[in-house]
Amino acid sequence: MRVTIKDIARETELSPTTVSIVLNNKPHRLSAETRKKVLDAAKRMNYRPNSLAASLKTHKTKTIGMVISNFTNSYFGELARGAEARCAQDGYALILCNTNDKSKKNFDYINILIDRGVDGIIISFDGIEADETDRLIAHMLSFGIKIISIDYRTQYKSVSNVMLDNKMGGFLATRHLIEQGHRKIGCITGPLQADSSTANQRYLGYKQALEKYQIEVNEKFVAYGEYNIESGVKHAGTLLSEGVTGIVAANDLCAYGIYKWAREHGITIPDDLSVVGYDDIVYSDFFSPRLTTIRQPAYDMGFEAANKIIESCEDISDGDKDLIFKPELVIGGSTRHL
Repeated sequence: MRVTIKDIARETELSPTTVSIVLNNKPHRLSAETRKKVLDAAKRMNYRPNSLAASLKTHKTKTIGMVISNFTNSYFGELARGAEARCAQDGYALILCNTNDKSKKNFDYINILIDRGVDGIIISFDGIEADETDRLIAHMLSFGIKIISIDYRTQYKSVSNVMLDNKMGGFLATRHLIEQGHRKIGCITGPLQADSSTANQRYLGYKQALEKYQIEVNEKFVAYGEYNIESGVKHAGTLLSEGVTGIVAANDLCAYGIYKWAREHGITIPDDLSVVGYDDIVYSDFFSPRLTTIRQPAYDMGFEAANKIIESCEDISDGDKDLIFKPELVIGGSTRHL
């Protein structure tokens, strides 16, 4: 059976109060000998603190939930890795939920996390319809759950946002191709669900760069896709047939799909087609030529998202609602000067 404080008290012939003071590291005037006696007994008896009992007193479980879209995309893996590292610093547990790009799973996982008594939830709303986002947020708030939205700007005052300046990222990717002499630049977007969505902001950055350099936005050069390899495979040929010389991809996975299509159709990157991705996930190093892409610090974003939600749970928030990271262009060998 589970060893309790009372069991250790009987073993050491000390009071339960004394044992509790030592095990919970509370301020005290107990002797070093008494402290050692309690700790040695706890170790010998394989004592583990009962977090459930503690949560009944504090109304906190020191548990954070994280709902992400797809583990197979290493961007989300880095987000989770950063969040887990921050949680570990303060003894918080992180429960990861993967929707596998199926938005209907969001409610199921959120209800599971609520039932588990999590103190807060970090969630990526990108790719979710605006009405569904509102329902999800209202549902969580009705249970008093702290919420951090990652890489998506919500309009709720009670919800903090940790995100990248995706509009700038789309601009940097497109400007790079323009500076390489390209004028017929295609774009494969992610899911354009809402104005504040990641995909929409990247697309706006694409258009902004074209407009700044007085290049007409040609709708035939735009393909509306998803954040996956299949989108790259599906749309690369269509855009190339329209005469584009370079493509700004929704993300690195989409860019990998362009590579796949190009290899199967005898198209050489970058001689026949220049490609720019987005995310700078680890696999981009293994492609030949190395993918030119937009780097976003996913680990740091996950770390800071967890930091903000822990501070909120412990009522030490700095009051800054949003935290916005800046993207960086990483030049590889997938683009060339015309």
